[in-house]
Amino acid sequence: ADEIIASDSAERIPVHLAERVLEQLHQPAAPTLVFRRVFQLLRSQVLLVQREMWPATASVMALGVVVAFISRHAEFIYFIAPLIAVASLSVLFGPEHDPAHELALSTATSAWKLLLARLSIVSAYNLFLTLAALSILIIIFPPALLGTLALGLLAPMMFLSMLALLLSI
Repeated sequence: ADEIIASDSAERIPVHLAERVLEQLHQPAAPTLVFRRVFQLLRSQVLLVQREMWPATASVMALGVVVAFISRHAEFIYFIAPLIAVASLSVLFGPEHDPAHELALSTATSAWKLLLARLSIVSAYNLFLTLAALSILIIIFPPALLGTLALGLLAPMMFLSMLALLLSI
């Protein structure tokens, strides 16, 4: 606001600006444009997710791998991976946790799109951590167990993640 007041410049609005904007809004978007917009939204939201979450969840997952290795129970990842996903998604969205809340409210992007973008980013990160932990555990445990663990993790992880997100909203 101070910058706008300080510049105190009067810009002339083009005569048919509103009509051209409405025309562009109502035109169907090309698939490449849609993918580019989705990528830009995801890239911008990566920066707004709390930075402390990335190393914290990776550290807890690494600790889970160490515990599974020491105890010789790869099933420990069954419990730790969904809990990591739930914990990280529960602090994902909300005015008390979002330093750029005012900026997000002032953009043309709706809140549900921002939430979906952040959900996608954090869920993909948690899935990557889980698969990385499982790939480390394959060294210790038989490969058949890896497939069982992977399939047994995904359903509870996604369900608990969605439940945590719902409760956080």
